[in-house]
Amino acid sequence: NAVLFVFNLIPAFPLDGGRIARAVAWKWSGDRNRATKVSGRVGQVFAYGLIGFGIFVGLNGYAVDGVWFAVLGVFLSQAARGAVVSSQVSERIEGVTVADLMDTDPFTLSKDTTALEAQESLSRHGVVFAPIVDEARRYLGYVSAERIEGAVAAGQPVLPVGELTDEEDASLPPDAPLGTLLGAPALAGMGAIAVVEPGGRLAGVVTMARVRQAIAAVASQRPL
Repeated sequence: NAVLFVFNLIPAFPLDGGRIARAVAWKWSGDRNRATKVSGRVGQVFAYGLIGFGIFVGLNGYAVDGVWFAVLGVFLSQAARGAVVSSQVSERIEGVTVADLMDTDPFTLSKDTTALEAQESLSRHGVVFAPIVDEARRYLGYVSAERIEGAVAAGQPVLPVGELTDEEDASLPPDAPLGTLLGAPALAGMGAIAVVEPGGRLAGVVTMARVRQAIAAVASQRPL
């Protein structure tokens, strides 16, 4: 137990000692991601040393002990690498806002567009969601293909889509962070969300496809 206690206090992530070292580095630098990256790198170095030690022990006649040390080193190496990658992804995501991902020229509908016209337009553009705007491009809400189809099926093909606006707000400001965007119910439900400026003007639309593309770019360290 004493040996395990001392081993666990080695300042190499993800051991408890590494977590303590990360906390100290975080307090000293004020940057959580940088602290995680440093402690993760130290953890990787320690893990590689442990693997090397295991090989050395195994070659000197203690095969079981050598394998144990090597396997433990591999486990620690993978965990430390995961911490480093996670901190790098967090660093890149930290400054990403909705404005960085939005389509600034999205498909929209005028509030006076009829339900039948809207149904044809949505089908032609292959979308299931459309922001509704007025002549000044002010955002009035959104309408889903489901509500439009319901109006047409109910014998109201000339009903203006302005009267079919969904009551649930499906918009975010341009400066909203990526984390807020990922938690937006509209993005998960419809696959898109409107981006609205403080004055009420529609700035653009962010789609789930664009979010997935951005996350993949962050993970592979490509430009957004």
